[in-house]
Amino acid sequence: MKTLAPVVLFTYNRPKHLLKTLEALRNNDLASQTEIYIYSDGSRNEESNNKVREVREILNRLSGFKNIHLTFRETNVGLAANIINGVTEIVNKFGKVIVLEDDLVTSPYFLKFMNQALDTYENKGRISQVVGYSYYEKNSKKYNLTDGVLVRGADCLGWGTWSRAWEKFNPNSSVLIEQLEKQNLVNEFNFDNSYNYFEMLKLQNKGQINSWAIRWMASAFLEEMYTYYPSKSLVIHIGNDSEASNYFFKSKDPLRVPVCQSEIIPKVLELNEDLIQRSRLAHIAYLKKFQPSLLEKIIRKVYGLLRKSVNITR
Repeated sequence: MKTLAPVVLFTYNRPKHLLKTLEALRNNDLASQTEIYIYSDGSRNEESNNKVREVREILNRLSGFKNIHLTFRETNVGLAANIINGVTEIVNKFGKVIVLEDDLVTSPYFLKFMNQALDTYENKGRISQVVGYSYYEKNSKKYNLTDGVLVRGADCLGWGTWSRAWEKFNPNSSVLIEQLEKQNLVNEFNFDNSYNYFEMLKLQNKGQINSWAIRWMASAFLEEMYTYYPSKSLVIHIGNDSEASNYFFKSKDPLRVPVCQSEIIPKVLELNEDLIQRSRLAHIAYLKKFQPSLLEKIIRKVYGLLRKSVNITR
């Protein structure tokens, strides 16, 4: 294994989630050999002051890593700016990075897998990133993807990348929209209309949402770059609750996937049309799980109105 990639962790105002994230990460095999950079966003209002203060108290007591570097934002820059600026700073310094947020709980083998995968695909120019979070265990045998999955675009839960890929990131959503339309890629970008990523990009462009992830996905997609996933997940997402920045009600959360507690060795997958198509079909099957029932639509609508009325949307 080459030099270990630094971990970059982004936090805001969820101390209970953060404690679980840090505890799991410290239990990783390579934690004591890993440099960790943590960016704590500033409070947005008086309501979040105490929680941000509690988060920073936790971070000031943190141990268990090779070196710990803390950046406490003086103001609230928002999730998108916090991540874009933090990832850019660290990946440009080290050439590669592993990225986590404060609502992800990792397997003890997550860091080992991510470092091995980053080494394996470092010089594969059409790979945008590697991800430890995976949605594909239930469908891996059906689509013959037991060695891993390659999906066009990018992802945002427990991922790693290199400076050569991150330099392709385009924060200008207007340009991304124009290029997707010009190249007639909207339907493909939406994975045959199984999920409306393009609408998210338009909302970003209108300033109605503030998402770094949709812009990263579109940037990688337009570059015809692919994300490598294992067939089993080494990460679980615990943040889809009422404290989340982008909370949505779902009676069965598709993001809650089982976590593999054994070691996974990343495989070298070569891009070919057959693998791309099988991976795409498995991804579409996953995305369809997000289509809400009528009850969920009603609850989301009511919840959205309540959030707007009390101005708690981050």
